[in-house]
Amino acid sequence: MKNLLIISSIAFILITGCKTNSVKTQKEINVIVNENGYNPSEIKIPKHLDFVTLNFKRTTDKTCAREVISKNLGINKKLPLNKVVKIKFDIRNKDSITFGCHMNMMYKGMLIKE
Repeated sequence: MKNLLIISSIAFILITGCKTNSVKTQKEINVIVNENGYNPSEIKIPKHLDFVTLNFKRTTDKTCAREVISKNLGINKKLPLNKVVKIKFDIRNKDSITFGCHMNMMYKGMLIKE
C-alpha cells in the first residue's frame, strides 16, 4: 500500500510537471490584418519559447494580405474576413521567422527571439 502511494505521488509530479513545462514553452498573440498590414508586424518572443500561436484576424477587404505565408515553415493559410485564424509557429532553434502575404512585398511580419 505504501509503495502504491509513492508511485502515485511520483506519477502526479511527473504529469503536472509536464503540463507546467508545456505552458512555459507556448504563447498566443493576436494580430490584426488591415490596410496597413499585420499589426503588430514585429513580434518579440522570449528565447525560452518553443511555439507561438498567432491569432490572425483580417478586418478589411482593402488589403492584399488575405493570407499568411511562411516559406521556411511551409505555412500557407487563407485569412477570411472578420474570422480568427490560429497559426502555430515552431520557433525552436530559430532566431527569427518571417511571414507575409502572397506577393511578399508590402505586407510582412516577423517573429524575433530576444
